[in-house]
Amino acid sequence: MIAFRPITIDDRDWMSEKLREDNRQGCEYSFANNFIWSVIYKVEVAEVCGCCVIKFDAEGEDCYAFPIGAGDKKAAIMQLLTHAKEDNS
Repeated sequence: MIAFRPITIDDRDWMSEKLREDNRQGCEYSFANNFIWSVIYKVEVAEVCGCCVIKFDAEGEDCYAFPIGAGDKKAAIMQLLTHAKEDNS
């Protein structure tokens, strides 16, 4: 299982670095946005295969943002699929 944990201000530096590696445009790819909404959407983060992975709640369902950063995105997605299956069994 992936060790997701609630996002904190201490995550700003490493998450910002991962966001810069991908240069994605959109509110879901902003540290500040995720931090501000973290209580409402139960935002949690983890580093998976060199990527930042964001997990959040959408109407009672766990959702995951596409892996962020220069890491192995395919491997990160495979781990997310395994995590989701184990978490929902």
